[in-house]
Amino acid sequence: MYSIKIPDKIQIGGHYFSVVVDEGLSSDGNRAKVDYRRLVISIHPNRKDSIKSEAIIHEVLHAINTVYLNNQIDSEDIIEPLAEGLWQVFEQLGIEFDFGALPDETKK
Repeated sequence: MYSIKIPDKIQIGGHYFSVVVDEGLSSDGNRAKVDYRRLVISIHPNRKDSIKSEAIIHEVLHAINTVYLNNQIDSEDIIEPLAEGLWQVFEQLGIEFDFGALPDETKK
């Protein structure tokens, strides 16, 4: 397996999105979310690695859609299968994501 460390910042267009873990996501049922005003991608820490991996791809696709496509993709019915499909390809290639070094938003 090849491990890719998820950095605490991801550049999408001219914007730098912070990537954090946030246990507070469980209260609204989300496994991840992107906050465009704060430029933050939050990932729930207590999900299985495969769920977190698909979720980071999912939220990055949302950010790409906003930054590059002016929200032309307006449906989870498109984003969700794209994220699942990309994660499946990464998994088949032996690529896994490492979330171990992300800051914990919950402790701020």
